[in-house]
Amino acid sequence: MFVLFFLVSLFLLAGQAHAHTPTDLQIQAQARVRQHIEQVLPEAVRTQAQVRVAIHAPRGAALQSCDSGWQWGALDSAQWHRMHVPVACAGVAGSLVAKVEVRGPVYVARTALPKAHRLRPDDVQRHMQRLSSPDAVLPAEQLHDMLLRRAVQAGQMLLPQHLERPLYAKKGERVEIRADAGGIVVSATGIALRNGYQGERIRVRNARSQTWVEGILVEPGVLQAQSTQPGRGIKVQSGD
Repeated sequence: MFVLFFLVSLFLLAGQAHAHTPTDLQIQAQARVRQHIEQVLPEAVRTQAQVRVAIHAPRGAALQSCDSGWQWGALDSAQWHRMHVPVACAGVAGSLVAKVEVRGPVYVARTALPKAHRLRPDDVQRHMQRLSSPDAVLPAEQLHDMLLRRAVQAGQMLLPQHLERPLYAKKGERVEIRADAGGIVVSATGIALRNGYQGERIRVRNARSQTWVEGILVEPGVLQAQSTQPGRGIKVQSGD
């Protein structure tokens, strides 16, 4: 009898250990939200980011144990401070709320900078700061040569809405066309067919041959011609 009672007790304890309780749900939700945040963070800050997640406000199915296991809905990380976490159990809907705090290295202005200022490397510095969304993190390559839409204060974090790409080519003006021909850089003069901004792909017309060339604006007044295929020369077609 004692042996039978002992075995039944072990079975009940094992069942409880595998039960999907609301506490288990909150632990799983915390892990899922943290993993999601780390995945959407830009790679440049992912390893240094500090992520804190607090789960609260369970509703519906999230208030009950779920023997069959919960089904998880999609997470929306547009705003990190308050994320909706949808769950369901056996067709019954529920939800949790995740309060997320993310701190990571961002670029801030080293000194006060005026509107229309063209950014230089020594204008900014890295600083650990609270982030509100993935879009708040600017990669270093997005800062190079950018123009400020508005004045910023010393220590202010630079956001996408603060910046605009500079104009690298004006319609009807001359640009230098550069191309790599077998390891040798060759150049020609072209005429921009429209305005073009930093890093933008545009077409220009070769001033001598009157054919158009497609490429990317890499410097003010400089177009890097794009190859039709690697190693097959620049992309040139007859003009209209």
